[in-house]
Amino acid sequence: MGFLNKFKKIYFWVYLVWPIIKNFFPKIKVLSSIETLEKIRKTNCSCVRLGDGEFGILKGVGGPGYQKMSVHLRKALLEVLTNTDQNVLLCVPEPFDIEKMTAYTKRARYHWIAIICKFFPYLRQNLRQDYEYGNTQMTRPYIDQHEKSIAGQIFNDFKKIFFARDIVIVEGEKTRFGVGNDLLSGAKTIRRIEAPAKNAFEKYDLILQASNKIPKDALILVALGPAAKPLILDLSRKGYQALDVGHLDIEYEWFLRGVTKKIPIPGKYVNELKKGREVRDEINLSQYNAEIIERIE
Repeated sequence: MGFLNKFKKIYFWVYLVWPIIKNFFPKIKVLSSIETLEKIRKTNCSCVRLGDGEFGILKGVGGPGYQKMSVHLRKALLEVLTNTDQNVLLCVPEPFDIEKMTAYTKRARYHWIAIICKFFPYLRQNLRQDYEYGNTQMTRPYIDQHEKSIAGQIFNDFKKIFFARDIVIVEGEKTRFGVGNDLLSGAKTIRRIEAPAKNAFEKYDLILQASNKIPKDALILVALGPAAKPLILDLSRKGYQALDVGHLDIEYEWFLRGVTKKIPIPGKYVNELKKGREVRDEINLSQYNAEIIERIE
């Protein structure tokens, strides 16, 4: 981050704008990660996670570098944000429940304060105070958490959800969710639909068509950036249980290594790091390749 950007984030947003804004930010309810996963286990609902990238697209100011903005995508995300389907748990970042922001590292707190300040009018208008949101950060339970010991419980709770299920992963190319670790070790079967690592929403119809071939009793895990959000909503409407698990596998890799900052993971795409986007096949991919049932290019 350049000096001027860092100065703006810390001193302008955090010290000048935030002390005023926080008094007018809506008081919304966001479940903890553990509460969110408990609700998913008890109800077998689907879940969609909206983060800063999606809210950037919704507000029309930009999104993650791996997904181009479009009017169609913005409209699809708005449908997700405003959906009232009881079978789909809508998740937003836990720091939007501002009393819970203390659970995060200083770097993460500054990030979310800046996001809230920049998107304040849109969030104030569109977040619901009569809805109990799930926690978008449930798939990021380690690096950004001040108390990192809770991550182990959250990963174990995910494993309980995956246990004895026929799982189909819809993921970006080279995401390789669960490859080389035991995150999915309890699953009954694992199959994969591979989509483009960049601009997956441009191939949305093909991805949805491939996903519609999946048996209804399978658990669908989606790691596909902004394209995952409307996909999960569409699949849930067709009777599937689909979970938005982006970032979970990489966070688990960092957890297993005990690192305290983001690092590249051999053989896996890590979008948030420049070196993490330079993926070489440094891990055994024989089982992974055998699990792929369709590739969308």
